[in-house]
Amino acid sequence: MNDHALRVLEFEKIKEKLTEFAHTQGGRDLVFVMLPTNSTEEVTRLQRETSQCKNQLLRYGPLPFIDAKSITDYIKSCVIGSPLSPEELLEVLKTLRCSRSVKSSLEGSKEDIPDVWVVASRIKTQQAIEQMIAKTVDEHGEVLDSASERLASIRVQMRLVHTKIQSKLGEIMRSSSYSKMIQDPIITIRDDRYVIPLKSEYKNHFPCIVHDSSASGQTLYVEPLSVIPLNNDLRNLRLREREEIAEILRRISDEISMRSEDMEVIDGALSGLDFMFARAELSIRWNCIEPAMEDGYRLNIRGGRHPLINKPVPIDVRIGSDFKMIILTGPNTGGKTASLKTVGLFVVMAQCGLHLPCEDGTEMGILDDVLLDIGDEQSLTQNLSTFSSHLKNISLIIGDASSSKLVLLDELGAGTDPTEGASLAYAIAEHFYAVGCPTIITTHIGEMKGFAYNNINAVNASVGFDHETLMPTYKIHIGTPGSSHAFEIAERTGLPDSVISRARALMRPEDKNSADIISKMAEDAKMIMEEREQVSKARMEAEELLRKREVELVEIEQNRKSMLDRELLKARKFFGEKLAEADEIVKRLAKASRQNKETDTLQKRLQEIHEEVAKAEEEQPSTTPVDVEGIKAGDIVYVPRFKSQGVVMDVYPEKGKVLVQVGTARVQLPAGSVELVNEPVEGEETGKPEVRPEVQSVPIKLELFGMPIEDALVKLERYLDSAYSAGMPFVYIVHGRGSGVLRKAIQDYLPHCPRVDRFNLAQPDEGGDAVTIVFLK
Repeated sequence: MNDHALRVLEFEKIKEKLTEFAHTQGGRDLVFVMLPTNSTEEVTRLQRETSQCKNQLLRYGPLPFIDAKSITDYIKSCVIGSPLSPEELLEVLKTLRCSRSVKSSLEGSKEDIPDVWVVASRIKTQQAIEQMIAKTVDEHGEVLDSASERLASIRVQMRLVHTKIQSKLGEIMRSSSYSKMIQDPIITIRDDRYVIPLKSEYKNHFPCIVHDSSASGQTLYVEPLSVIPLNNDLRNLRLREREEIAEILRRISDEISMRSEDMEVIDGALSGLDFMFARAELSIRWNCIEPAMEDGYRLNIRGGRHPLINKPVPIDVRIGSDFKMIILTGPNTGGKTASLKTVGLFVVMAQCGLHLPCEDGTEMGILDDVLLDIGDEQSLTQNLSTFSSHLKNISLIIGDASSSKLVLLDELGAGTDPTEGASLAYAIAEHFYAVGCPTIITTHIGEMKGFAYNNINAVNASVGFDHETLMPTYKIHIGTPGSSHAFEIAERTGLPDSVISRARALMRPEDKNSADIISKMAEDAKMIMEEREQVSKARMEAEELLRKREVELVEIEQNRKSMLDRELLKARKFFGEKLAEADEIVKRLAKASRQNKETDTLQKRLQEIHEEVAKAEEEQPSTTPVDVEGIKAGDIVYVPRFKSQGVVMDVYPEKGKVLVQVGTARVQLPAGSVELVNEPVEGEETGKPEVRPEVQSVPIKLELFGMPIEDALVKLERYLDSAYSAGMPFVYIVHGRGSGVLRKAIQDYLPHCPRVDRFNLAQPDEGGDAVTIVFLK
């Protein structure tokens, strides 16, 4: 994209804003060299990267880039054999730690950020180098004793010699022989050797070497002869320390050199990630969206806001689909030039991978260039007037224009004789129309409105003007030509009414009629737009109300289903208990009849159970009445709830229910919940559930607690066979809590049992984890 367009569109200011969000020098360098690309694949990748980073920021916050520094120069120094200083090693350490932390922060969500992870995955953590540097350099850039055993040994010796020197000098200053000669009882350093302050008059009475004197000459800084060997030892140890530190730094620098390729990749990856996340932070700050990028040269900007204008008015602009040229007219200061710059800047930003400050639904084609002539291009150095400068620029655009380049021309035909300027503007528009490039032209020339009417792929547009406030609205209205509103603006600026009236009178009748028509069209367009917005608003409100109602219906259905499930579970438990109790009573009745005992009592209790079951059925959640026609007393039916057959004892059409005897129990059921069982014709499929033969009653509960596992499993297998044959829908297996061994053995066995559909632990009021409910097929 040409430099002239980038300069006029103030793209450098966008880059300056973006640089504020880059944390590393490498990231800032990438912003500095950022340019738009016309590669569809690259643009879409850049946009995806920005979106993925934006989502990551919104979910998890910023990445820890703060300690990352560019280490490329440090790596190059190591490669050429120049060891790094402790401070430089510390910078390398911080960057390596930062790279590891950044990669770790992204790894957990790599499935959501595939394009970003491509870059982050290139980071190969260098923990061995990290540990080596951390062992060598502290947070202030000082070399640690732990850097090597030899260094630690040298420093131990240095501390011992230092202690001896301090002790020796202290003895001298405190001795009765020399204390009066000492100026101050302090130990200081001169020429890297420890000395003490001596009064100058005792110079010949104190065995020493003089290293320095005070400004007054009254104090000499001397090294006692007895301390010279110790100072010499300390000096030698310091030399050995420096040599050892140099060796340590060389060794670490060599390690970095050996891993230079990986570390350069780390540096580049951090810079790239910083650049991506800077784009994402800018998107968040400016409330941007990812535009839909597509092949072709169609633009559809919805609610576009120029990012460098304070409180910009959003504009809607589309070009390239229904029409390829827009003739934009309207009053001065109405926003025509700002609209041109917004469109051009959006093209540049989008093709750099930047999100756009606009509304959802914005679509951006990928263009090869933006060719523009905007603003005052007067050149004093080349002795060109404003008009000449414009024409020279337009001539260059004509030579470079093509159908894949956007052309933006501001105030075409202005700055010269109106008649000649109109002719030139018309001819220039014809040329770009013939080339087929998407073109937006702003102008005050009336004849240009006719150009849009006379060419099918061109359209008039105007910037809005409020006739009540006499102020521009800055909105663009496609399809309606604009007026300059010169008289209205003149009134607002205080021009005398007499002058304005005279000007109106001087207008040619055809021009006045044309102005009135355009004004009426603008008012009609405004009215249509307002009505359209009202309809759109009403539609959106209706859609939102419908969505809320749908959500409410889903919630109601979910609550109803949840309530029915709870009621069904309670009913199953109730009926199961009553059926088990009835079975037990039948057994006891049979035994009592033989022994002639308890018969009356048991029969009475059995009748009570029947009544309790009937009452419970009445209290079940109501259902829609079902047509019971075709079902009569005496029919055999299949009850899916109990997976068993029964006999219809009575029919209640008004309730849509039937009274069915299942085994020893009588229950009221919705007619729709039972199926008639007909005698099958031989060799014909009936499609009805299997009718199982009547078998002896099986208790609904089996107690196994306290039994050995092997015996319990044998008994369980036999019991489940019997329960299945009896058509029981579910049973309770009581295994107790204890250590949980028996429960585990039972639950390990159940998945392999062909009779079992599923199983789960009972509810707390049913025995909790001491009981397993087994549902049979």
